[in-house]
Amino acid sequence: MSQTGNHRPGIASIATTAFGFGFGFGFGAAGVGVVWAYTLWRRGTVSSTPCGGSPEHCPRTEPGQVQVFCDDGEWISMEPPGMSEEDKGRVLVRKLYTEKESGRYSLELKMEPNTGYPDHWHTSAEWCFVKNGSFSDEYGVKTKGDFFYNEKGSSHRAGRSGPNGAVLLVVKDKGTNIPMLEGQHRCPLEALA
Repeated sequence: MSQTGNHRPGIASIATTAFGFGFGFGFGAAGVGVVWAYTLWRRGTVSSTPCGGSPEHCPRTEPGQVQVFCDDGEWISMEPPGMSEEDKGRVLVRKLYTEKESGRYSLELKMEPNTGYPDHWHTSAEWCFVKNGSFSDEYGVKTKGDFFYNEKGSSHRAGRSGPNGAVLLVVKDKGTNIPMLEGQHRCPLEALA
């Protein structure tokens, strides 16, 4: 995860900045600004932080953007309570970002083909996007490009990846999932407090 990125900013964002800079000095200066920005971008000398350093050395004073690149973060095996022995080790998760103020977090979840996920309750809201493959549950089958939202207190039963596995992007409000006990028909109220 990076607030400055370990990649160069896109030329479009640099050109926009340069155009804005040049515009104040007349339209002709904007063209010079774009050429100057392009030259810096090609040299790799442009940073997306105002002081040109890493976020640790350059505290932010204004809202910005946090970027997580495809090779950031560690994939770890996820074995929630109730997972069958045959499915253990077949689900990987990579945490993307956690908002400090709200506790809301995002993660990427990879499931090998035909992997089951234990029944559980959502103690907080959860937004899911199917990036690749397919995922089915008690509500139906979701395929690449589909989005689904699990409300606080909702159940999630019979979760399973499809024959090509599944990759989900998940955003979850602060909270956890709790295992569903046999015979339970609604989320325990104390879990929602």
